[in-house]
Amino acid sequence: MENNLTSYPEPTDITTCESEPIHLIPRTQHHGFLLVLDNKQEVIQVSQNIHEFLDINHADALGKRLEDLCDKATSERFNSWLIKKKDHVPFIFKSGDHQYTAIPHQVDALTLIDIEPETFDWDPIAFQQEMLDVLHNLHKTGTAQELTQSIADLVKDMLDYDRVMVYRFDDQWNGEIVAEAREPELKSWLGLHYPAGDIPANARKLFLEQGVRILSDLSRSYSDILPSINPVTGALLPTGKSHLRGSSPIHVEYLNNMKVDATLNCAIVHNGKLWGLIACHHYSPKFIGYHKRKSCQLLAEMVSNQITLKNSDVHIKNINKAAAVRSKLVKQMSKNWDIVAGLTSFQTTGKSLIPAHGFAVFYDQEYATIGTCPDRKVMQRLSNEIRKKIGKEEQYFETDCLSAVFPWTSKYGKDLSGILYFKISNKNDEALIWFKKEKLSQINWGGDPSKTDLDNESENRLSPRKSFEKYSQTVKCTSEPWEDHEKASAQALVSDVKNIIVTRYGEIKMLNKRLESLNQELESFSYSVSHDLRGPLRGIDGFAQILKEDYDDVLDEYGKDSLNTIINSASKMNSLMDDILSYSSMSQTTLIDDHIKLPQLCERILKENRYHVKYPDSRIIIDDQMPDLYGDASMIYQLFANLISNALKYSSKKENPVVEIGSKNDGEKEIYFVKDNGIGFDQEYATKIFGVFSRLFKDEYEGTGVGLAIVQRVVIKHGGEIWAQGTPNEGSVFKFYLGHGGIK
Repeated sequence: MENNLTSYPEPTDITTCESEPIHLIPRTQHHGFLLVLDNKQEVIQVSQNIHEFLDINHADALGKRLEDLCDKATSERFNSWLIKKKDHVPFIFKSGDHQYTAIPHQVDALTLIDIEPETFDWDPIAFQQEMLDVLHNLHKTGTAQELTQSIADLVKDMLDYDRVMVYRFDDQWNGEIVAEAREPELKSWLGLHYPAGDIPANARKLFLEQGVRILSDLSRSYSDILPSINPVTGALLPTGKSHLRGSSPIHVEYLNNMKVDATLNCAIVHNGKLWGLIACHHYSPKFIGYHKRKSCQLLAEMVSNQITLKNSDVHIKNINKAAAVRSKLVKQMSKNWDIVAGLTSFQTTGKSLIPAHGFAVFYDQEYATIGTCPDRKVMQRLSNEIRKKIGKEEQYFETDCLSAVFPWTSKYGKDLSGILYFKISNKNDEALIWFKKEKLSQINWGGDPSKTDLDNESENRLSPRKSFEKYSQTVKCTSEPWEDHEKASAQALVSDVKNIIVTRYGEIKMLNKRLESLNQELESFSYSVSHDLRGPLRGIDGFAQILKEDYDDVLDEYGKDSLNTIINSASKMNSLMDDILSYSSMSQTTLIDDHIKLPQLCERILKENRYHVKYPDSRIIIDDQMPDLYGDASMIYQLFANLISNALKYSSKKENPVVEIGSKNDGEKEIYFVKDNGIGFDQEYATKIFGVFSRLFKDEYEGTGVGLAIVQRVVIKHGGEIWAQGTPNEGSVFKFYLGHGGIK
């Protein structure tokens, strides 16, 4: 956001907190001083309290170069920093008998240097060992609660604040104290909740950017930055990343109401999002040096990594459990190609997949339910409104408080509080839906979250609340939240249903039955290929090449032929592994749609694979009027590359080989084709050739038998259909379309 403010808008009450530009606060704390340099390295702004640290007042410091304020060694250290300009990498700052820690960072063409007291309780060697011990101890913690409590105890021991809390945000940015270490005389706040407004969005943004933040003495007023307007920008100085930056008066008032004199807050960032804070309170002034503050930030990074590991372990266990249920459901749905019966008429149902009180399936004008579900009329209305709300692009909707989104559902609140809704298709009545009942719960707040204090009735000023006593609130019409693994399992089942729908007719049904068991073997095999077979294969090929280079003149013809056979076999096996990995990994790939210009794509395939050199006698005709295709670029490349390669390969022995690439609109959709005049095939094999390892001509032409299986999988992934037509010795043509019609 562009900064053009020339004066700081002092907040009048708590209603202005969210919009207050706290990244421009023109004041610093008193435990250090701030220097602002321009690109000539001259001081153009300085905190008014510089005289408390150096033998110079703020007016005389303006216009000086840094070298005029420090010794030569400090100036050289700063010049070294200027070469790399790595923000917040500190250096020692000496001036006369004074020694400090300087922490520089850049904002556009300005250099801001926070200079604070040097602390001498820092032993890097001991710190390294301490961090290794900490990491080991954190890794041993079994649950998230044990992890957060461990970090609270560690920080309390390391920094000695009166109270150390781990504060976790929920989806609405309300916070909960999930762990606490405190002095015995202090009242416990463990389990208390705080509304999102206590840490507004602008403050959360700075925590995410800065990492760690200290307020050392809330009893002292702040020092002004002078001049208040930056001479270079003509506006307030961006102080958002300054370690000395002061705080909003409203925030100071809030902390004063809590009787807090000093704080340290360290961001816990998980998956790029602010997960929570390590929040430290002290009831007297307290300064923590830069290095110890950074150690706290390192601990927060360790916590984030451990959260990821522990969440991943739980997620994998739940996904594996759900995968077994999905496998049964797929078999049930495939038995008679009946989606509704397969999900609702057996012992294992869609409700078995995830913890829910009800499950419903809308498909092909049928509505079937298991457990506690709304009747068809209610669900039809709700389905229509959900689809209007999320639009065509979004595929699912979730909430644990349905009445907050659709108030008319409040009368069903006890049985219908949480809903997880996944589209099967764009028809209003085709979806898989899970339901959760209301779960009455008590939330203990740190004070009444809705209460503010009328500080001065004549001025009608709303101030931060003064009471932080426990306030209990009963939550109604709200269910247990939907966990990530539950949503992932539901989405995977929807994908299974869509695949069954796409492939439910024709001879492809029989192929899918065979592939169902093969898929599991391929997943396991692809892992073995990538991790177990690559190394030995490289060894075989490498040593064979060495033997050929060093002993070729010694070996007889049989020996030479044997070596060449080993090398060629290794090359073929490597190609086979590449194709298998490509085929098996495609099910895990997320589509990234884009417009693809097909004539240019085909030319690129020919050039990159040097087909004009490999097949010099082949005539390749590309229809330059083919419309743009809309799909995943990398998959579409694989699709056309495999079809073109096959066409060239199987027509190469003809006298005048010709390959045509084009499309034709049948009035409803664009149908693309790759045609050749090669050896062709008997039409009875038109389905079989798409199977994995299916090859009609195994000796005459090289190949792995996976290419057409990859082609079919790409088309199915795009919701389309592919088929082949052939005549022996006259050629073949492969035609396909994509589910959305091929163009957009």
